[in-house]
Amino acid sequence: MLYHKEPGRSSDFVKKDVWKIVNKHNPNLLLVHARGASKGVGEPSKNINNHPFTSPDKSLGLVHNGRVDDIEYHTLKQKYDTRSHCDSEILLRIIESGEQYKKEDLSAFGEIDSP
Repeated sequence: MLYHKEPGRSSDFVKKDVWKIVNKHNPNLLLVHARGASKGVGEPSKNINNHPFTSPDKSLGLVHNGRVDDIEYHTLKQKYDTRSHCDSEILLRIIESGEQYKKEDLSAFGEIDSP
């Protein structure tokens, strides 16, 4: 997994050398995220709060366009360690944990059908 994150406009990013380096790798899949931060969920000027979020070994990455409900986020932060102040990171930490998720863990995402 190659990734790069920094605060700024995506239109400026594609003009930078780092974009040229990524392009040379001819990736099979490219995820790009331009973050419009919601108030109170991680200031985007602090790069740690920007997407993508990655696992420590860089085998898993997450880009999320949405918002985790404040109450759910603060409840989940008591259970999962995060490095940023962005609500989206909690989703990656849940996935990384490999636990069988209880419906209450995921209730912020609406009705979930069980197989």
